[in-house]
Amino acid sequence: MVLGIGNVLMGDDGVGPTLIAMLRAHYRLPEEVELVEAGTPGLDLTAVIVGVERLIVADAVRARHPPGTVLLLHRDTLPEPARSGMAPHDPGLLEALLALDFSGGAPKEVSLIGIVPSVVDLCVTLSEPVEKALPHAMNALLAELACLGISAEPLTPALTPDLWWRT
Repeated sequence: MVLGIGNVLMGDDGVGPTLIAMLRAHYRLPEEVELVEAGTPGLDLTAVIVGVERLIVADAVRARHPPGTVLLLHRDTLPEPARSGMAPHDPGLLEALLALDFSGGAPKEVSLIGIVPSVVDLCVTLSEPVEKALPHAMNALLAELACLGISAEPLTPALTPDLWWRT
């Protein structure tokens, strides 16, 4: 499963769904690869990923790097959630994985392609640094798929990504 997480109405937080739309529009993937745009699922994230064998997540990631930095994180390097109150993603990916570890339904492999956001505020566009980082994030996502033995065949011609929230 390739899972895009984020709120498309909150600027750079919408990078996960944007990457999923780009992947759908530009590549053909094998049938066994499920592309999911999950928005901000909170508690429902556990139900979305239960039983998934391999999981690649695309999301905005707060980190001490310049905006637009693309990060590749694996299960053991996922950032701990902030404990200063609930955020729209909470409970998040780490909590969902911990719950599934307990019940026995966690993915065997987890990676996260993250882009450090610049603007997380009410708007439907991505900031310039995040927009410029999209091709790098897509390359990282395609490389992660290749590491799993999954080839993404470029569509010719490529389609226009369905970024319905930008209209």
